[in-house]
Amino acid sequence: MTKYQSSIGSEFYTQKVVADPKTPGVAKESRENMHDTSHAGSMDDIDAHYRQYRRCVDAFEEIISESTEPYDILSEKRLTGEDVHKAFMEAIKAQQAWHQAELNVLNDLRALSTGNREVYLD
Repeated sequence: MTKYQSSIGSEFYTQKVVADPKTPGVAKESRENMHDTSHAGSMDDIDAHYRQYRRCVDAFEEIISESTEPYDILSEKRLTGEDVHKAFMEAIKAQQAWHQAELNVLNDLRALSTGNREVYLD
């Protein structure tokens, strides 16, 4: 009997088999060997990420809702979509400026620590 005439089993295939019908109980191990899962996070990490994501969505939803409610009774006009977007972009720019200032402090500290910059002591 040649390899092409043999019954279905792992010896018939030249590549890794998901589950060999001749060897019961290896299906789970075979599935785990199909692809690399070392990069996958734990369920706790995934749940924490999802909760954080939902808090972000809820915060955005609340801000948008509060900002676009019509306040005709108080003679105040609601914000437009353009206004909300402009405010969002301004907030992003403020965060970028803050983080850049923090990064500048760290860069200065590193430069001072490695002796690549003159230190003026009074």
